[in-house]
Amino acid sequence: MNISFELAHAAPSTTAEMRQGNGLHLRLICQAGVDLAATVLEVEAGSFDEPVAYPGLAHFLEHLLFLGSEGFAEEQGLLSFVQGLGGRVNATTGAGITRFFFEVPATHFEDALERLLDMLARPLLASDAMWREREVLEAEYRARAQDPQTLCDAALAWALPAGHPLGGFHAGNASSLRLEDGGVAAALRAFHRSHFQAGRMRLTLVGPEPLERMAALAGRLGARLPCGSSSQRIESPPMLPLRAQALQLSLPGGRPMLHLGFVLDALGEALEPAVEFLGWTLQSEAEGGLLATLRAAGLCDELRVRLPYVRGEQALLVMVFDLVAGADTTVLEAEVIEWLAAFRNAGPWAELREAYAETQRLRAQNQQPLELALAAGRESPEVLTMLLGQLRRDRLIHLHVSSEPVDGRVVSAGFPLHMSVLPRVAERQARASWSMPEANPYARVMDAEESQAVLFLRWRALQGSLPGGLGHGLQRALRPILWQARQAGVEGCFVPQADSLELVLNGHADLLTQVAGDLMDVLHSPSLTALAQGPRLEAEAARQLASEMPIRQLFQQMARLFGDQADKSAPLADHDEVQAFWSTSCWQGLHLGLGEQGGQPLLARAPGEPDMASARHTPDGRVWRRMTLPGADAAVLLFYPLLGGGAETEAAWRLLGLGQEPAFHQRMRGELQLGYGLACGFRQVGPHRGLMFAVQSPRASVAEIVQHIQAFLDDCHARLSKLDAGQFDTQRRTLAAQLMRQAARFTSCVEQAWHDRLAGLPDDHAAQVRQALVRLELERVLEEQQRLQDDVSACRALANADCPIGAWRAAD
Repeated sequence: MNISFELAHAAPSTTAEMRQGNGLHLRLICQAGVDLAATVLEVEAGSFDEPVAYPGLAHFLEHLLFLGSEGFAEEQGLLSFVQGLGGRVNATTGAGITRFFFEVPATHFEDALERLLDMLARPLLASDAMWREREVLEAEYRARAQDPQTLCDAALAWALPAGHPLGGFHAGNASSLRLEDGGVAAALRAFHRSHFQAGRMRLTLVGPEPLERMAALAGRLGARLPCGSSSQRIESPPMLPLRAQALQLSLPGGRPMLHLGFVLDALGEALEPAVEFLGWTLQSEAEGGLLATLRAAGLCDELRVRLPYVRGEQALLVMVFDLVAGADTTVLEAEVIEWLAAFRNAGPWAELREAYAETQRLRAQNQQPLELALAAGRESPEVLTMLLGQLRRDRLIHLHVSSEPVDGRVVSAGFPLHMSVLPRVAERQARASWSMPEANPYARVMDAEESQAVLFLRWRALQGSLPGGLGHGLQRALRPILWQARQAGVEGCFVPQADSLELVLNGHADLLTQVAGDLMDVLHSPSLTALAQGPRLEAEAARQLASEMPIRQLFQQMARLFGDQADKSAPLADHDEVQAFWSTSCWQGLHLGLGEQGGQPLLARAPGEPDMASARHTPDGRVWRRMTLPGADAAVLLFYPLLGGGAETEAAWRLLGLGQEPAFHQRMRGELQLGYGLACGFRQVGPHRGLMFAVQSPRASVAEIVQHIQAFLDDCHARLSKLDAGQFDTQRRTLAAQLMRQAARFTSCVEQAWHDRLAGLPDDHAAQVRQALVRLELERVLEEQQRLQDDVSACRALANADCPIGAWRAAD
């Protein structure tokens, strides 16, 4: 395949820490050879620091800071600026820390940083913005009131002593932030003056510039932050003794879970890296590890480790287990407690820590600047020992989550819960005899100069749909190999999709070849035990999806608009049936960096037959699919596939998507206050690429949302038609720079090549798009914009206002 790219090996990063004269704590990381730059700014203030009269004030301020500053109006502010570059930007408010972060092309780093610091130092906090954003906060609160993770965290908070602030209301909504009373605006400004001072901030910069230049930039722009020192914060009341140690939470529609929450104290700033190391060990897929043993015992499918609360010396660590139906949670708890004791006794874990350090080093080689800026520090055996010493039953909250109804009703963290207290049962005896996992067979010290490679494979059934549970059964069978490969530097995933299976591997060429060969062996002859789990895992995935926010469900279901809607056939039972399936399936593949001597023999081992078709059929006509879900919100996803037209048409659509994304957020969320869940931009779904618009709203019906989208596109056409040659050229150069960065970066280059292959496009299509962009005229972009307007107008007749959720695809 003729694809050109330049691969710059990431040089080891260099770091420095210092304080400015105004008290600002700087953390600088030079990541040589990257073309992106990132910033994370942490303010030592959060929801626990807000005045008790105005719950949610800290979260409200986080939102408002994006809505204009003295130096930059809202439409020129950080959010619109970063989105217009195709970058990443967000913020979070925690109990003790408010965090702002972004990632942009390195060429625009200074402009983005200037906007961030100006909005933190000199926000407008305009009255009209407060009224608009409070409605957004209200919509976010309603969405979070249906979010399983939010409700589980609220249940854990209720178990703490009465009056602990973690059980207080900090999300904020229209009732807690009554702008009508007049005191909220004054409280916002007072909170900002008291806490948003340089001495209470840590600014992390990551980019390709030398440390000296980044320090000079931070010094010049950071000087506008008000001086101030880190003040003495009021400590939270004790988390012990617990109000309850065993709880039952009812969440209709979701899968059963067990949350084991441990209250922690006196562990200091090194807690987060210690928790990351512990989580890495807990989640090991290796045979003999905790997760593999719990799966084999029929107790759980997945294990996640979270740290939802950290403030000062206090923290709450939560282990989340996705339960197998009917699992005895007291047995599971006993196994976990026993494993923790065995792990503690095995210290200081020299071999395990060495393997973990190598995993982190390999991951850092391919880490984007933003992930590097957000990464925790280095763990220490001392802190890990202290952490394990506190993971005991007397500090444990046992939260069993299921769809079974309960009698109890409580309010915690401002959210109503269907929850009751369970009697604490006697301790159960653990069954397993625990030892540390065996050495990773793929582990070896990698050289950063070793050649990088990638492999993509996608299977689809030639006739009908996939057998029931096949994808999830194969996924279970492949997971141990994929986990071990990931620790050794080969990132990989196997994803069951609506009517296909997809395998992706990315890493050092020699090791990738070894891993891929082992995966092929399993695909040909998977474990029957894993295969038998497939139908159950598929059903659990469907139930999990049903508990998500409506807009997230639409994202997941979008691929099904193009897929086979036939019912699943019976599940596979033995290896003969597996081989029969592979004999009626075909695959598409792409490899880069393996060479013909390495890649072709590997593809020859793939089950199924090569897919010789170069294009995929897209049905003609407009399709409006309806999903009826519980809840009052309406959600709409409109996807317009790009059909024909060649590279010039795609260049025009990509330019439209880049310009529409920030404007869409400002219109739907800021001006119309339709809701919290929004998405817009150029996307690819399987082999289909096009423009997508998605909105979830508690205020508007499906038909009204579609009408708003049509009005938005009308305005886009009007704005485009008023652009002068210089403004249009600026937009075109912004997109061209983004496409060039993708072409120069190995991972994004090969990912685009794979998307082109799936879409049946020629190998040089990406280069053709970049060339077409240079020649693109405004008149052609206006023509494509008009096509969108016409399609939405036709869609309005199909939208049913009584249907809570609609997903729509237009085709010529």
